[in-house]
Amino acid sequence: MYFIVLVSLISFLKLSAGDLCEVCTCSGTIINCNGRVNTSDRNNLKLLTSEIAQEIIISRDNTSVEISIHKNTVQQFKIIDLSNNNLDESVISAFSSLINLEELNLSSNNWKKIIPDVFEYFLSLSKLNLSHNLITEISFSSSNLTHLDLSYNQLVILSTGQLNCPHLLFINLSFNSITSIDAQAFANLNYIDTLLLNNNLIHSLEIFIPPTKQLSVAHNKLSLFPANLTVEFLDINHNFISIVQTNSTADRLQSLDISKNNLYFTNASFVNLKMLNISYNNFSSIPPLSFEDLPALEELIISGNPLDKLKFNAGIKLKRLIASDLDLVESIDENSFDLLQEHENNCINLTISFNKNLKFVHNNSFSNHHICYLDLSNNGLERISRQSIKTSNDLIPKYGINLQGNPMICDCESQWILDDLLPKLYTINSALLTNLRCNKPKEVFNVRMIHWYKWKTKVLCKSSNKFERLVTLDDNTYVVAQSSSMIIIKSSNSVKFIIIGAVTVLTLITIIGLVLSEKLARKHRRRNRRL
Repeated sequence: MYFIVLVSLISFLKLSAGDLCEVCTCSGTIINCNGRVNTSDRNNLKLLTSEIAQEIIISRDNTSVEISIHKNTVQQFKIIDLSNNNLDESVISAFSSLINLEELNLSSNNWKKIIPDVFEYFLSLSKLNLSHNLITEISFSSSNLTHLDLSYNQLVILSTGQLNCPHLLFINLSFNSITSIDAQAFANLNYIDTLLLNNNLIHSLEIFIPPTKQLSVAHNKLSLFPANLTVEFLDINHNFISIVQTNSTADRLQSLDISKNNLYFTNASFVNLKMLNISYNNFSSIPPLSFEDLPALEELIISGNPLDKLKFNAGIKLKRLIASDLDLVESIDENSFDLLQEHENNCINLTISFNKNLKFVHNNSFSNHHICYLDLSNNGLERISRQSIKTSNDLIPKYGINLQGNPMICDCESQWILDDLLPKLYTINSALLTNLRCNKPKEVFNVRMIHWYKWKTKVLCKSSNKFERLVTLDDNTYVVAQSSSMIIIKSSNSVKFIIIGAVTVLTLITIIGLVLSEKLARKHRRRNRRL
């Protein structure tokens, strides 16, 4: 049950912070009362601060807090945190005399609206957090505000003139219910660096957005790729976009996440784009992305598309390719990567994992490429040949190959893994051997291959020593696996009775021996006394 706490921030130069620090935690210039206001403080809590106090935290008290500040207070507070209380917009009048206040956190309270010019008297205020409130209306006017967080509120419409903050660098409007934005709503944000509009109900971005570094409009209702944007990092995942066309204003774009849309075609030219994520769309083949259209591209993510072939259809240069969750891909063919090249004096990191139906890798799939690291983990590969992982200049990729999580068959055909690959991976990165296990035959099911590290015999071949491994099964059957046959030793009740009987007889013999030894010792002692 909520209770009312009167918090009076009264600073006296001659008073110490001792009384306050009995309730709160004082460290340097910070007074932390986070969650420390309880029922014993319900009538009054005097915060007697020192001259050097600059930050006070009174959050997570689950209380209704009434703030009052003495007019003659020393105006030293720079940071105030009143989050997770039960405050409404009337509380702001208590801070009007704090002209040195730089950061104010009022998140997780009961604010419903922001009235015009309410923050204009805070001449030093640069960071304001009003997230997780109930705000439906805003009207900001602040000449010094640089960071504004209005996420997790109930905003629906953004109109022109509501954000009169010319020096704003960061604004978070995510997780609201915004459906409409006026064309000039952000027109005066000339210095904006980060604009977050994700997780709303926005249908169109036909608005003016000043040049910015980062823009997120993920998880909205967009059906058209936004035009006339000057942005470096664009996150537009989880929308309904089907086509990306060439955008003449996107020369600054360096990172584009357009995953989880309805894309089936792209004919875009982004001269400075370094990262492109087109995963989880509707591509049935890798789109014809070329080096001419994407000369700076370094990373491409094509996971989760209904591709039936993993094959490039245009010449492209990359540093990293991620192709996972491709359920229709069954093989990596000889010509799959013929048109894929590495950048000059660089190598490629290939991640082709979690493709449950991928069961075959051609011997020459990677032979013409300089590969840094090859991840083939968690596919359906039962076998992998020595030749199939050979790169243009190494027997294996420079930083190793990840084969973990595949249903590997451990027989003589796979002996090369123990002889050649395992020692190299142990040296390069032993973590790549943690879950490298056998799936077949059944006598070595789930056995880690590292179990045979440095064994001199060909343990997976028919010419191996007679006994290689003893496996205990759930039915108390002991299986001794060897090269050409399998010896099965089954336990039975008669064997158990024999063992129990033998132990019993041995115990009786031991007891009898101890008794006879004691009698003989007594006899010797009596004889010695007579002598």
